[in-house]
Amino acid sequence: MNTKLPSLPASRISYDYPGSALCSMRTGGPVDILVDVGSISDLNILMRELNWESTRYLILGRGSNVLIPDNGIRGIVIRLEGEFTQLLSDGDILYAGAGARISNLVSYAIRRGYSGYERLAGIPGAVGGAVIMNAGAHGAEISDNVISVETFTREGLRAYSKEECQFEYRTSNLQGQIVLRAIFKCEAGDTNKMRGTRSEILAKRNASQPVQWPNSGSIFKNPKSGYAAKYLEEAGLKGYKVGGAEISNKHANFIINTGSARTQDVIELIKHARRTVSDKYGVLLEPEVKYLGSKGEIVEGEV
Repeated sequence: MNTKLPSLPASRISYDYPGSALCSMRTGGPVDILVDVGSISDLNILMRELNWESTRYLILGRGSNVLIPDNGIRGIVIRLEGEFTQLLSDGDILYAGAGARISNLVSYAIRRGYSGYERLAGIPGAVGGAVIMNAGAHGAEISDNVISVETFTREGLRAYSKEECQFEYRTSNLQGQIVLRAIFKCEAGDTNKMRGTRSEILAKRNASQPVQWPNSGSIFKNPKSGYAAKYLEEAGLKGYKVGGAEISNKHANFIINTGSARTQDVIELIKHARRTVSDKYGVLLEPEVKYLGSKGEIVEGEV
């Protein structure tokens, strides 16, 4: 790749970086260039010199719900690190950088006695991706406490109010945006009770999900007619394998990498599961995981 990189510290730039290290499924080929950006000023420099329209780039968080193609990504992958991982509070307001892990957000809130975050325990990934996808679990969604979300555009910073974000089940109006920070409201709660709730949720998660294997979390969104896992289990799909990818015997809505899986194995397994459930029950499951193309774009209709 002949893209000229801007003047950022060399330690933040990696070439031919293994894609399998960038996503929780641990599959995928190398990305041409990985750039870790630690500040808004560096992001400004990078985006100005790359040219928004002519250079292929992808903003990637912790890769907990994406699949990287086996032939890798021909372009630049940008991770938000440094100041973008910060968690700060001021009175009843909590500021969370897009690169901050959800687990750190939950711990931070509990330590300071802020309620409403403990039920997000166990959700993988970072704040940016979680806000864009409106991640949730155990009756809670990250949007529950959102006040506004700050994004980066070619014109500068822009703030979206909660209403403008248009949060819905596992989606929002922030798709395709570069999210920098989310601002949350804080309400006082019982710290011990919140710790207990988090412990219960994590214990349940560890008992019911294949956390010991690389995976991308829930593969399918729950349809309006019920739970994706129930359809998959009743269709007899637990344990079904394609190559090194397997539908977990522990939780049918999880696909695990047993050690040798390729991204294509996962894709074929998703397709088989969708066809099977559709044929048996007339329900077409919608994938929650996103498949990236070789240019770093989200490929619709691939799975």
